[in-house]
Amino acid sequence: MQHGQIPLPGPATLELLAGVAAPTRPAPGPGEWVTPTGAALLAEFATFEQPLMTLHKIGIGAGRKDAAWPNIARLWLGQPTASAASMVQLQTNIDDMNPQLFAAVSEKLMEAGASDVWLTPIQMKKNRPGVLLSVLTKAALEQPLANIILRETTTLGVRVQSLGHRHEAKREIQQVQTPYGPLHVKLKLLDGVAIGAMPEYEDCKTLAAQNNVSVRVVWEAAFVAAQQLLSKSPKA
Repeated sequence: MQHGQIPLPGPATLELLAGVAAPTRPAPGPGEWVTPTGAALLAEFATFEQPLMTLHKIGIGAGRKDAAWPNIARLWLGQPTASAASMVQLQTNIDDMNPQLFAAVSEKLMEAGASDVWLTPIQMKKNRPGVLLSVLTKAALEQPLANIILRETTTLGVRVQSLGHRHEAKREIQQVQTPYGPLHVKLKLLDGVAIGAMPEYEDCKTLAAQNNVSVRVVWEAAFVAAQQLLSKSPKA
């Protein structure tokens, strides 16, 4: 550099990589292995993870420096595999929070995109009863959902466990008629074929209040209508 020798990686390189929380490891040998220009490209375009994808092309470029392994950079090009979304499970143990508040926390987590939220009674230190709060979500939502847990509960930390991916049936919402009014049912689809149908609970609850009957009565009528809808769907 014009002002003399500087430690590597260079300050600009480190600032760029730190700005996007890029993972790093020791260089294979002396010299500059990541330039500020290279770091800028990584900061702009890289996600620092290897997603599930269908691979189409591989680009290879060789460097001129000697290293402990072949000095080769590779670029993989492909399409994301949409049928296998990466999932994580968030968990935290809580023993000092008003139990009445868990319902609101669960609602916020579901509204923010969580796939499922559940509570498990546990025994904690000093023989105190506690609650294990668990959240199943896509990996892309890990940080915002963890923030909700940290903000809305008394916990000081959230554990994260990677679950790889899960296989999912497709869903489709349709409307059916019942003696108490129209409501929605959720169809479960596998390979384009409807294999299950269940009434939407909130619709049943609303119609029950409007007709002054129990939710169970409306749900049973809706279930019958849902099964009739299912019987009319194409079979595999």
